[in-house]
Amino acid sequence: MKGFNFIKTAGLGCLAMSLMANQSCEQATNNRVLKYRSEPGLVQSQDFTAPGGGLINLSKSLTEQIKQVIATSQYFYISTTASSNSLASAIDEVPVCVRDVPQVSLSGDVTHFEFAGSFEGKFGYTPDGDLSGTSVTAKVKVDVAQMGLVLSATDPLTRQYLGVSSSTANETKTSVGAEINFDNFKIDPNFYFSTPLQAVGAKALGKAMDRLYSQLSQTPWEAQVLRDEDRFIIINAGARAGLKAGDILTVHNQVYRWENDLDPCNSRLLFKADQRDVPTAVIKLKTVTDFYSISEIDPERPTFEAARTGAVVRLKEYAPAPQPTQQGAQTLSQK
Repeated sequence: MKGFNFIKTAGLGCLAMSLMANQSCEQATNNRVLKYRSEPGLVQSQDFTAPGGGLINLSKSLTEQIKQVIATSQYFYISTTASSNSLASAIDEVPVCVRDVPQVSLSGDVTHFEFAGSFEGKFGYTPDGDLSGTSVTAKVKVDVAQMGLVLSATDPLTRQYLGVSSSTANETKTSVGAEINFDNFKIDPNFYFSTPLQAVGAKALGKAMDRLYSQLSQTPWEAQVLRDEDRFIIINAGARAGLKAGDILTVHNQVYRWENDLDPCNSRLLFKADQRDVPTAVIKLKTVTDFYSISEIDPERPTFEAARTGAVVRLKEYAPAPQPTQQGAQTLSQK
């Protein structure tokens, strides 16, 4: 395939084998978790009265922080679509707006944020409203802070809810023990990341994100076809999603129904579904990079038609783990 520069990545074997516990390398591999390709959305916060007067809103800071939390999540990841146009088929009739889209969109709403310290009362807000503590100076010592939020996952195309989770203020209560000048929040929202308050936000987002993953158990992991090159198919997921060379996946062309089928990308998507009850093709990953993979169509399985750009790809079977050689097994048993 000319014009594509993919770097082959070697598959990682098991780091260790527990012979006494009879835990095979293959069992460990099959416990892999495939991450959902995600689009970070807005995290909304309410205005609240700051020490020294004036209002502060943490929405910009938390919207930036959700990207950082996704980047370290074991269940979600962010992938750029910037290079997708060079990979997607130029002759495919599938609407551009359904090509190479994330599987889930994550957004949040902070319902509770409060902190206490060397001042009278508390600052922040609860579902009942602004706490309006008392301090004549903007620079105060904050002893503890806590945050509660609701996190939701939606389908980026249909905007249907896939799951909702939350973290409570009590479980995110964090010892701060630092002086913070709240006037700096009014000048630069990124000041938030230089304060211990960012740890409270990270804890609230992280807990809610882990719980959200368990709610997505009814949403099978999916990727998309970028290009069909006869026997080879390029998909928009790779090692960052948890895939490895040898994994077997199924390809499903989609049908879409729009409010206005003549102008699909400028009207609401009503629903999407697999075109057939059986896969369009079965593929095996040959080369896996961070964000993309090249696969080969299984010649022994029927292929009904070419895979279209945007076709859904789902996991069928993990690659079997490489078995240790006899010499390697002897070495392990001697250690």
